[in-house]
Amino acid sequence: MGKETNLIKETKEMSVKKRKKEVLSEPLTKIQDPNTGTSVTYEDVIEHEEKEALERDADGDLSLFCTTCEEFRKLVQEIATLKTSNSPQAAAQIAQKRVQASLLFVTLKKLNRLEKFRTNQAREKLHKAKQQADSCHLQLENLLYEILHLKKEVTKCLQFKSKDEEIDLVPLEEFYSQAPESISRPEVTKVDTHQQQLARLEWELKQRKQLATLCQDLQAEKEKVASEINRKQSQLDNLAPMLKEVLTVAKPVQETLGLTTGPSPSQQKAAQLLPHPLYFLFVQADALREAGDKSISVKIEGDEEDALRLKQTVVETSTPDDSDSDTQEEVTAKRHGHRKKTRSDRQEERKKQLLMAHPLTVNILITLKDKVTSIRLEFSYLVQLHVVTVKPTIKLPPQVPINPNSSASKLLDSDHILTELYPEDHGDSSPNTANIYQLKQVGIDSFNSAQLGLAYVWAQRMAGLNFASSTGGERSVPPSQQISQLSLPETVKAIKRRLQARISLCIQLQALEG
Repeated sequence: MGKETNLIKETKEMSVKKRKKEVLSEPLTKIQDPNTGTSVTYEDVIEHEEKEALERDADGDLSLFCTTCEEFRKLVQEIATLKTSNSPQAAAQIAQKRVQASLLFVTLKKLNRLEKFRTNQAREKLHKAKQQADSCHLQLENLLYEILHLKKEVTKCLQFKSKDEEIDLVPLEEFYSQAPESISRPEVTKVDTHQQQLARLEWELKQRKQLATLCQDLQAEKEKVASEINRKQSQLDNLAPMLKEVLTVAKPVQETLGLTTGPSPSQQKAAQLLPHPLYFLFVQADALREAGDKSISVKIEGDEEDALRLKQTVVETSTPDDSDSDTQEEVTAKRHGHRKKTRSDRQEERKKQLLMAHPLTVNILITLKDKVTSIRLEFSYLVQLHVVTVKPTIKLPPQVPINPNSSASKLLDSDHILTELYPEDHGDSSPNTANIYQLKQVGIDSFNSAQLGLAYVWAQRMAGLNFASSTGGERSVPPSQQISQLSLPETVKAIKRRLQARISLCIQLQALEG
């Protein structure tokens, strides 16, 4: 039913539109006004009704419409009643009431036209209001977008960082005290920060120009000094071959006269890189050899480049004796924002640093009278512990058979052959009492002689160190050349006697066991 009703409405509207088109398509006719007798066109009538629709009260027309409809309904009911009565006067009354109903219908049509005019006017006003609202909304959107754009530009301007902000300018007090008034202009710059910044930049530029000029002058002077050094170095390089030729020519004369030439140039160069204790040991051992003791020879071995780097950097590495060193490292790690090593890693590094040995060693070879049996002593210096260690190695002649399964063979063990060369000198502990506390601070309970070498007291004295005379409050004892000079010959003789006695004792014990 709903679809049929809609269809009927659409059909009626289409018919009304067709009628309107037909009316509008017809040529305009003139209508005779019965009151005035003048003729008016259809357009004039429409214009009059439109004007009347605007002037009339819509509420009054509504009440008139309701009254007219009620009267029209009564007339229709009366006509229907008269038709059913069949009285002789019914026809005349029906005709009269039809005329009245027709007039009411005309009134209803006029009210309908007036309402149509009002509806069209209201729609036009609504359309204009919508257009105006859309226009205002579009203007609002444009303004909001422009505001957003301006805010972004303002943010960019506020976040802009000029290059001059990265320049480390001198403080204001120093600027006003050092800069001339022609640049500082205190009467202007103290009240205007922009002019103050410009003045500081101008003073910075002037200072940098002066420093650049000074740098160029110093660079020129440096190049001049470098050229002079190169010239003298070339003279020394040219002198070196001549000196070699002189030494080569003088060598037969020295051999004829029985003169010794001392250590080779390479050994002399390496000796300059030795720490003081090993240097004293090398010098005294070489002096003993030159004095006529042909049973010993001395040689420097090791990595000279590492020793040179160690000497150039002059690393006086502080041992990990500060109780708050871990805290300082953690604070430094937080300050720089980098991830530092763990506590165990740092502890291991401190151990390695404390037990670090000098890259160069002094090797003394002591040979017995048979020219075959010998003992090699490798002397090392522990940089942080400030002690000298020694690692002996024995070389026996083929004619001295040593049975490794024999208990007597332990007498010639390299790690124990020089034990108690002097009374109570085992070499398994450091003679420097300060080392005990240094080792404990890095978690080491005792001196590891197997890893570091044997720290004999006589080895310290050969290198000029005498810990017996120290007060105990010092970590290192300054080496003395006199101590090394007095102890070296006696110690070499004692080592020879010990080696010869142990070989004889070992042979006798093996004979008894056999």
